[in-house]
Amino acid sequence: MAIPTLITWIYFDLLANAPAMAQKIAYALGKISQVGIMLVAFWIWRRRWRNLPGKPLLLGKPLCMRWIAIGGVSGLAIGCLAIVVFQWVLLPLGVMDSAKLTAKEKLQSLGADSPSILFAIAIFYALIHSGFEEFYWRGFVFRGLNEHLGVVSSVSLSSLAFMSHHVLVLGKFFGYDSVITYLLAASVAVGGVIWASIYHRCGNLIPGWISHALVDAGIFVIGYRLVFA
Repeated sequence: MAIPTLITWIYFDLLANAPAMAQKIAYALGKISQVGIMLVAFWIWRRRWRNLPGKPLLLGKPLCMRWIAIGGVSGLAIGCLAIVVFQWVLLPLGVMDSAKLTAKEKLQSLGADSPSILFAIAIFYALIHSGFEEFYWRGFVFRGLNEHLGVVSSVSLSSLAFMSHHVLVLGKFFGYDSVITYLLAASVAVGGVIWASIYHRCGNLIPGWISHALVDAGIFVIGYRLVFA
C-alpha cells in the first residue's frame, strides 16, 4: 500500500528538477515494481484464491448491464461535478493560479507542453492507467485486505492508501498548507470507497474501471482548460 506513495515521491518530488528522462525512467520502474509485486503475490496466493472470483483475477464474475450502467453513470456524475467545481468555484476563488503555473512548468519539464501530447497522455491515463489502478487497488489491495479484515475496514484502509500518493501530487500544485489540497485528496478517497464498494458488490473490476476512466477524462479536461484555455 505504501509503494505507490514512495514511487510518487521519487519521480514527482525528489526528481522534480532532474532531466525529463530520469523522471520517466523512475516512473516506469515504479510501475514495473508494482506489477512485479502483484505477480509474486498472485503466484504465492494462487491456491487460496482458486475459489475466489476472478479468472485470471482481472474480470471477475460475469457482468450484467446494470453494473455497467452504474459504472458509467457514477463516472460521468463525478467527472462532471469535478468540472463544475473547477469552473464555478475554484477558478473564481483564484486558488487555481498557482496550480496553473506548476502544471505548465511540469509539462514543460517533461516535454509535454502541447495540446496533442497532453491529449495522448489523457488517453493513456483514462483508458489504461485507470484500469491498472483498479487492478492494483481494488483487485489486489482491497481484495487482499478483505481476506483478513471486514469489508468496512478493507474499503476504508485501501481507499486511504489510494489517497495518500495523490496528496503528494496535490500538495505540489496547491501547497501542503492549503485546505484545497486536503479537500481534493479526501475526494480521491471517496472515489476509492465508491470503486471498492462497486467491486465488492458485483465482483468485477470493469464497472469501477469505466467509472474511474470517465473521472480521469474529466480531470484531463480540467487540466487542458487550466493550461491551454
